[in-house]
Amino acid sequence: MAHAGVVPSQIGDDVLGHLGDASSELGQVLAVLAAAGWEHPEAMRVGEGDRRLLALVHHLAGRYPELTVACPDCGEVNSVVLGPEWLPDAVAVSAWWGPGGGLRQPTYADLLALAPLLEAGLDAGAVGAELLARCTVGHPPAPATADDLARIDDALSGPLAIACVGCGRELVADVDLEALALEGLAARARDVDLEVHLLASAYHWELATIEALPDRRRRRLAALVVDGR
Repeated sequence: MAHAGVVPSQIGDDVLGHLGDASSELGQVLAVLAAAGWEHPEAMRVGEGDRRLLALVHHLAGRYPELTVACPDCGEVNSVVLGPEWLPDAVAVSAWWGPGGGLRQPTYADLLALAPLLEAGLDAGAVGAELLARCTVGHPPAPATADDLARIDDALSGPLAIACVGCGRELVADVDLEALALEGLAARARDVDLEVHLLASAYHWELATIEALPDRRRRRLAALVVDGR
């Protein structure tokens, strides 16, 4: 089973303040990964970055993102926790056909380069062809195809097939890992704001004093305020 990644223990809630450093989804992902201490995250393979992003959500929010899918047959709402037990195995970093060249996995830098094409309204085929061209290394003996890239790309976004717990029907859900992870981080950021508000209201401390508290101590004190102790 693939490992979700390890986040340094000293990484704290201050990382959440970097969610506003960019307006785009990908920009926010890169901002929080950089704030967490991973240098030059744009150079990361997307699959590697996705796994680190999941680990960061769990480290800060205490839980992994959850995907819910309603069954159209029986109406059962199915949920999948996108944690280590769900992660597909990582695949080879590259696939080579011969001495002339081969294919590598996409990086976040590749996705950044594709953004203007998407904004210009190019169709999925044209964007996919550009990604394939960017990931082709050298001059392979045979042209690489989209299927070749799919075999070595271990990014976590994409279709996910699950069996409905109510009726057993196979359901296919579209996993947007970056969006789900950012939602989890944004929810934690709202919790931090609430903790600060509770402590400011209860103790009348200045915001700078509250924000300087270690994360765990701030959480414990806010919980005491909620309990009325």
